[in-house]
Amino acid sequence: MKIIKRLSLLFGEYRELLFHLSLKNLKIQYKYALLGFLWSLFLPLSLAVIFWFVFGIVFNRSVGPLYLMIALFPWNFIQMSINGGTSSVIEGRDLIRKVYFPREILPLSVVISNFINFIFAMAVVMLLIVAKRLWVGEAGLINLGFLLVPVFMLIIMLFTCGFSLIVACGQVYFRDVRYIVEVFLLLWFYLSPIFYDIGMVKKGVARLGMPFLYRLYLCNPFTCVLLWLRHVLRVGDNPASTVNMNMLLIYALGSSFCIFLFGYWLFTRYDREYADMI
Repeated sequence: MKIIKRLSLLFGEYRELLFHLSLKNLKIQYKYALLGFLWSLFLPLSLAVIFWFVFGIVFNRSVGPLYLMIALFPWNFIQMSINGGTSSVIEGRDLIRKVYFPREILPLSVVISNFINFIFAMAVVMLLIVAKRLWVGEAGLINLGFLLVPVFMLIIMLFTCGFSLIVACGQVYFRDVRYIVEVFLLLWFYLSPIFYDIGMVKKGVARLGMPFLYRLYLCNPFTCVLLWLRHVLRVGDNPASTVNMNMLLIYALGSSFCIFLFGYWLFTRYDREYADMI
């Protein structure tokens, strides 16, 4: 009940502050950037081209640029949001000491500003998918799966908000949390099927004789959402032949919701101490 009241306060009385801080983050991000928003597309596009060259051409695997972009754009949102959210409370120390407001606004505004970039990035990906289908003469330029993309984007945003709140709280008490976050994000990147398919993981753990590792691997909520995104957009191998897609969706929703609730509870549990700690 406390979380519900806090959220109603956040999106009620303080919604304008949340909006203005999110807008401020966007303006600061591109204040002196010549290409502005296009830089948010450049990094994942560059990585997609590099991975496509290395794995698609050098190692002769069936990895296309679109297959990679569908993963790299969401990952870019997650990485930038969690990195920015980690230090958001510390960087907002002057504002915290001057006036009271729900402290979770600081990390959440970082996530929201990056989510705006994420929306445009995914729109670009879907346009490229349509263009590719038009180029090769594939039937069904736009399928019903396109309508599900916003749902998966919101799931990604939900667990990203949760993680951002957790690390933002930790950074207030332990300044080396940001270094732990960097290592964690690196591990998370390689433990997600961004430039490889889920079938390779299943074969690998079967070869080791450790099937429990496969179930552990699927505990990654980003893996679940990513497999669904590729499934509904019909890009790459069909993951439905390897995993139970319905169970993945249920798990992604449930785990993301739990991560968000835990992160919100943890952050608000100690927020009265933040002014003294920073």
